[in-house]
Amino acid sequence: MATTAGLPIKVLYLRGQQWFDFTASGTPEAKVALAALDARGYGSAGNKAGQPPSEAQRGQALLATFGGTLSGKAQAGTVRSVEVQAEDAAEIAMRNWLRRIHAEIVGIRREETVPALQNLQTLGELNQVAGLDGSARAMLDFLSVAAVQTALAPYHIGAADRAAGKALHDTWTAARTKTAGARGSEGTAKKDQRTAREAFEAWLNKWWAIASARLADQPQILAALGAESRKKGNGKKVQAVAPVAQVAAPVAMLAQEA
Repeated sequence: MATTAGLPIKVLYLRGQQWFDFTASGTPEAKVALAALDARGYGSAGNKAGQPPSEAQRGQALLATFGGTLSGKAQAGTVRSVEVQAEDAAEIAMRNWLRRIHAEIVGIRREETVPALQNLQTLGELNQVAGLDGSARAMLDFLSVAAVQTALAPYHIGAADRAAGKALHDTWTAARTKTAGARGSEGTAKKDQRTAREAFEAWLNKWWAIASARLADQPQILAALGAESRKKGNGKKVQAVAPVAQVAAPVAMLAQEA
């Protein structure tokens, strides 16, 4: 029996598009297919406004929703990628500033014996968010101490350095928030796509099964519909040939990605 099992998500969408392109083509073969489907309640003519959608109309709506989630998921993935890159850049800048200022103060402390400088904390694990964030906050607090400012003033380390570090920390914090939001949006887009795919896949499997049973003696029509069918005896699949049709924007996008 024809089934969508194992079809990649892009192929599934294209098979759905092929189904509706063929049934709308007006060819003699399409009319034969629609007659067989309508006999089982497909409703190719559609229902009037105010009435529940026919199976044909419902399938088209499900495919449209499914197609929309394909572009939505791709856009969400792009946004997430951009935000991750921005976060990585901000994290590197934060880490570099912290290491440099810490190294300078450690060097100054080798001769300067001001008690306040001895309170400089050892850096944590800077390759981890918690370690870098904690160390950055500790350094900013350290540089705000009046006695530290006085001790470092001869070396021109002061308010400007702390302001630079604070700006880097704020930028990094904001970037992390944006990345978290983008990841959440991508997760929602993936969930929406899965739901839309499952709904359309269930519809298409149902009508593939009906078409496969009623048009079993006309494999060329099944192939044009996009329904996978196997010839008896040799186990080879009939090659589906899609009719020439205007392909929607989501399909063009998928073809470019493939």
